[in-house]
Amino acid sequence: MHNPVNWIDPFGLSSFDPFIHGDITDFPKDLHFGQNRIAPNFSSIGSQADPLITGRPILDVANDIKVGKISPDTFVISYTIDPATGKPITLNNRGLAAIVESGKFPQSAIYVPYEHVPKHLVADILDRPPSRSIDITHNKDGSGLVKTIGCKK
Repeated sequence: MHNPVNWIDPFGLSSFDPFIHGDITDFPKDLHFGQNRIAPNFSSIGSQADPLITGRPILDVANDIKVGKISPDTFVISYTIDPATGKPITLNNRGLAAIVESGKFPQSAIYVPYEHVPKHLVADILDRPPSRSIDITHNKDGSGLVKTIGCKK
């Protein structure tokens, strides 16, 4: 039988399950972004996110968190530790951006040991140092800036 998930996501990049190798921890206070930029909307392909989040603009979701329509605990924020710096880095950059923009944070996150992070996510981490800010842009080359989201220190 034809599997539509394999057709939409042939490499299985959208189906990372942090619960397989991860442990639930308190939400890290100094969580860093692991990419330079993110697209303006949450993914709708292969997403495991709540329907209140899937496919929506990050800034709209952030506002819904801020006004109490969405709980920050709705997010499954997974993270690992950057072996070069020892800093915690999110594996869910769009989710962290929405949470940071809202100013409300979940109680817990999922720590995934670095050696169990999928290679396509490790590649993002290796390309840049951890950062407390991230750009929302329309284009992968970083052009079309929508907003820079920054964590408070």
